[in-house]
Amino acid sequence: MARDLDLLLLTLDQAYDRKSWHGSNLKGGLRGLSVDLAALRPAPGRPSIQELVVHLA
Repeated sequence: MARDLDLLLLTLDQAYDRKSWHGSNLKGGLRGLSVDLAALRPAPGRPSIQELVVHLA
């Protein structure tokens, strides 16, 4: 159980605060994005960046 928790905490840490193995982490990928742009839907029925980020949070 402790190993599972450690893995989960590491994954969350990499997603938000540390450099990820694949490049920018989530926080870095969103840096500089305006609220207005994040709220736009790419197409009808598709989620906005804002909705995806709220889902991830």
